[in-house]
Amino acid sequence: MNEPVRNHRKKTSPREYYYTTWVPRANYRTDEEPIVVNCADFSNKTSPFTTRIPEGRLDISICYIAEGELFFQIGNSEKQIAKGGTVVVILPRVPVTYGYDGTADPPVRRSYWLHFTGSYALKLLKICGFERGGLFSLPDESGGTAAFTALLDEMRHPPTPLTRTRAAAAAVSLLTQFGRSIERGEEKRRLPKSIAYIREHFAEEIDKHALAAMDGLSQSHYRTLFRRVMGRTPAAYITLLRIEKARRLLMDPDMPIAEVAHECGYEDPLYFSRVFSRMIGVSPSEYRRHGGEG
Repeated sequence: MNEPVRNHRKKTSPREYYYTTWVPRANYRTDEEPIVVNCADFSNKTSPFTTRIPEGRLDISICYIAEGELFFQIGNSEKQIAKGGTVVVILPRVPVTYGYDGTADPPVRRSYWLHFTGSYALKLLKICGFERGGLFSLPDESGGTAAFTALLDEMRHPPTPLTRTRAAAAAVSLLTQFGRSIERGEEKRRLPKSIAYIREHFAEEIDKHALAAMDGLSQSHYRTLFRRVMGRTPAAYITLLRIEKARRLLMDPDMPIAEVAHECGYEDPLYFSRVFSRMIGVSPSEYRRHGGEG
């Protein structure tokens, strides 16, 4: 379907819509380009609502619930509740009913939507692990809000071939980021004991050679898998947890820095200060003096 593509923004606070077509509800399918973003929007409404699309849409719909919850009934499935940190993938021509019943406490709801099409659209879903559609719970570090913000930033620009391409690239980046988060979540389940142990004992002396044995892996395999899942080595992850705790403790002006160091697993305050400065960019005392701003 070769429709004139235009940028059309309709803002009805607290919801923002960004369209690239005048087709009603931005609902169409095309194979003329690899990826075409039809519409994207953001909503933080708190009032109850129900939306029914009995014949489904022609394109692919992605919803990311950043905060709060929505209910979904997709195809013949039972009604499901999607809470914050969930991605919902709705395939073309699949009936869907979704909404908010107003019973969540607190009632805040913040969600993002993407509708896209193109000759590469279904293959992209398959690559990212979403080919069957449905609800997918993402790890906290998925960065969904930032990814959708980047997409909406591209959609705000006047329509040109370049801005449409940039919007498509942002959509691909968003989906691949979500796909990687799902993949990492699955991999993380292979390291349940050691990750839980580190999070509980990071301020203590940890035998790093014993971590691999906790999950029944060789040293080399464990180190490779841990780095792929957590984005850093076990030692670097322990340091990260220690410094994050130090940042919280430094907000107490009455707690000596030497005591903060001890509580975070550092017996030498000078060494703690060097590690903190390397990671945060300022010394512990400067961090405290500036109210937690590095």
